[in-house]
Amino acid sequence: MFVFDCYSEEKNCLVLFLGQYDPRSRASLSSEIQEAYKQSLTPEVIIFLYPKYISSEISELLLDNSFIIDITRQKHSQVICVHFDKHGVLKIQKNLSNEGNSNALPDMKYLSRDITKYGYRHLLDLRKNEVLVRSPAGTIFVKPSGKEKEEFIYASALARNSCEHQFLAMSLLSFFPADREIEYIYIDTASISAIAESLTYYLSRFQNTNCKQVKYESFSSYDGMDTQCPDNTDSAWVIISASASMSMGKKIVKSWRLNPKQVITILSYQSTLADTEDNIGNALVFSVDDYSSRDDKSKSPVKVQVQGESFAAEISTPIPILFGLAHKPKLIDSAIYKYTKKGTFSLNRKSVRVHVDYSELRKNYLSKGKVSGKLFEWLNQVVKWSIPKNLKCIVIGNDESDIIFLKDVKHVLKNNGFELKNITEIHADSHSEMCEIGEGGVLILSSAISSGHNFVDVNRALRLAGHKGMRIFVTAFTTSHTVKEFNLFKQSLTQGFNGFRYAFFTYKKISLGDKSISSWESEKMWITGLINGAKDEEPGLHYWLSRKSMLEKVGTGLDGKVGLKFSNSTGKLQFAPDFVFWPPSYEVDKVCHEAVYMTVCAILQNARDNYVSGQKLGSNIYQHSVIAPENFVRFNDSLLQSCIWRAAYPSELDYRRSEVLSNDFQRILSKIMVSCNSERGEVCLDLLIAIALRWIKLSKKALNKLLIDAEEHLVEPHAKLLVEQIKFEFQL
Repeated sequence: MFVFDCYSEEKNCLVLFLGQYDPRSRASLSSEIQEAYKQSLTPEVIIFLYPKYISSEISELLLDNSFIIDITRQKHSQVICVHFDKHGVLKIQKNLSNEGNSNALPDMKYLSRDITKYGYRHLLDLRKNEVLVRSPAGTIFVKPSGKEKEEFIYASALARNSCEHQFLAMSLLSFFPADREIEYIYIDTASISAIAESLTYYLSRFQNTNCKQVKYESFSSYDGMDTQCPDNTDSAWVIISASASMSMGKKIVKSWRLNPKQVITILSYQSTLADTEDNIGNALVFSVDDYSSRDDKSKSPVKVQVQGESFAAEISTPIPILFGLAHKPKLIDSAIYKYTKKGTFSLNRKSVRVHVDYSELRKNYLSKGKVSGKLFEWLNQVVKWSIPKNLKCIVIGNDESDIIFLKDVKHVLKNNGFELKNITEIHADSHSEMCEIGEGGVLILSSAISSGHNFVDVNRALRLAGHKGMRIFVTAFTTSHTVKEFNLFKQSLTQGFNGFRYAFFTYKKISLGDKSISSWESEKMWITGLINGAKDEEPGLHYWLSRKSMLEKVGTGLDGKVGLKFSNSTGKLQFAPDFVFWPPSYEVDKVCHEAVYMTVCAILQNARDNYVSGQKLGSNIYQHSVIAPENFVRFNDSLLQSCIWRAAYPSELDYRRSEVLSNDFQRILSKIMVSCNSERGEVCLDLLIAIALRWIKLSKKALNKLLIDAEEHLVEPHAKLLVEQIKFEFQL
């Protein structure tokens, strides 16, 4: 039997569900009833529930005095025998209580709904972690629909034995399309075959046939939706195991041209339909939303593809990575430290996370208005050794820095004897002009690149234009995502026609990690939501309006305001001397904070690319590495603390799988909040923003403790606005 408590129409009930009955199992039935009564408090009503087609066997069973004694053992409970028919409709066969009072019994109209609800709840209480599977730490599931979720619903894990599968089958009978001659049941995954098997058995028994007239098959979710459409749609009934948004049912109704009543979903995060709501293919048996611990705003760059019932789980707790001098890439000194004065680097400018301004960079090399020094030497070497004398064309963008870079290159070309009047200048988007180049050499310039898509686009356009000459790609600065990605880009770019090799040159390069996810863009969106939800005259609102205005200045960038300062949203965070990753000679007041951020990016990316002391910062489905909370103590400048989380991937600050790491970070941030009005604590709101954005993720227990501390120490109006919004979003 499947036994569970049920609350229906203000009555406490105990359901004894008997999916099938064989007289030979009579003895075990009594022992199961006895065990059920031991586990349950005295219910008002005991419901002995079974399929209608075994009513005659139950009638014979009720003639057995010993069974009557067993089932009516609860002296203060009414016992009713209830059967269900092929449509899932319940009807009382017999009331076994001597003092039966029909007014004390639950209303049959609502009992079927409540039995389904509480039966599913009981199964979820038993197997929540198996039904609602969390993605491995630092990863996110890519579902068959293509949507990304950090939680996946496995309806097949609800039931473990035949009686539980029969109960799930019973719950589906009330959704059976009675106005159709159903011949085939189509399930989205073979993993719920046991439910389908029980369902087809019930349908055959209710029709008094030994042969199963209704068959079932799996259409393999979204992969088979287009190829497995039934020939006779009128005779089809579609059962979907689970759908987070109910999109599959709606899509099947449209693509298979079914009546919405022919589609039912077992589990979803959505609510079940009310009696007054129209069914558009979104009918649902049970909502698991109350059991879910998913965070739909969570971010992770590591994707885990869900294939049927196959998924992976992390096999050990996260490895904390503590940064030191060994993590410093050598290129920091030449590619970043040399340009620490204001202007060369910008953040959140022109829709990119890191922007390099060549017009500012070249100021380090100017002599009498002309480029000189090492930059000149590099350009001169490129021109002298790699630019062919039949150079016919220069392809250039229209950015101001690109124009200045072109000017410097032309100066060097002229010095090396090139006749500039014979060299055509073409805009990078002028693909039609490229058809006239012929076989002459082409020089493609860009003042700075990141992924190099502009070079790739020009290379493709030249290929389509039939250009067969030499191509030389030159940029002053490259901020690649990873070393591996840069090498693959370079290899692809320089692979020419018929094995011919093109040339690529960059003066400076540094790997800064994936820049597709911007903390500032996410922060702006979150603050916009906070402002929209606040009252116009809300105390402290001006602080957030000022920060939002700063983040919207994408034409100029952040101008050093990398993170939030507690006392002033437009102020700069503190940066102290003796930054371990820089030479000791810099002047703190003249350092642009953007260079500090880029340095932290480079350190983190080096930790991702290379093993240091046997450890590597990265995530896969078996092992998850995180940035040790201790880094926020070791690097206690407020600017560095802000840069660490903003340079990190969200998965690298996901401490939820470890209470120890979650508590470590909570204690660190709580101490910072105590000093919120000092330089030591001025970064506290910035770190709380990281919590709000799900960039830093803590266990629920640690997060709750953190917000309690925040309410105690952050009493200024603008800080209270932030804390209250976080509490609201996390439902704490």
